[in-house]
Amino acid sequence: MLIDTTIHATEPERVARFLALLWGTEAMPIPDLSGGWPGSWPGSWIAFADAGGSASVLVREALLPRPEARVAITTRLSETAVHALAATETWASRHERRFGEAGNAVGHAVVAVTVEPFLVLEVLPEAMAAARAEAMRPWRWGAMLAGLVPTARPAKAAPALPAMPFPARRAA
Repeated sequence: MLIDTTIHATEPERVARFLALLWGTEAMPIPDLSGGWPGSWPGSWIAFADAGGSASVLVREALLPRPEARVAITTRLSETAVHALAATETWASRHERRFGEAGNAVGHAVVAVTVEPFLVLEVLPEAMAAARAEAMRPWRWGAMLAGLVPTARPAKAAPALPAMPFPARRAA
């Protein structure tokens, strides 16, 4: 389980508040504790993923150059609501497939919200999150890399998968 991550954005407050709206939680500024506290970055915001504060995303001001960031998160909102919320921020959102077409052993859908040119939030409403959890099981991933297309988890007594070829071959 991811507990904490840091992303960079031109408008940290706006991005943190958007995340909080997706999660139904709060976003708050990070205090400027310029006395040596390593987590003190003026202008930074934190979005809590749950009311207990056990998971969060820190949004820092972007300083160029910066690497591209992609963060996948879940929400209780529907896909339609995610698109509507992104539209209120004038951010592009689209339904996308990850890891190939439907039917791929590890394929799943996301709502990709382009927050900035270097920041994409992959939002997964509950149904998409459940499908991703099922699709991304390690045994499925290993089978895909071995060129197999699993439909069910192999029995415990099944022999180990062959060495994983690289690059992966797609099953016919």
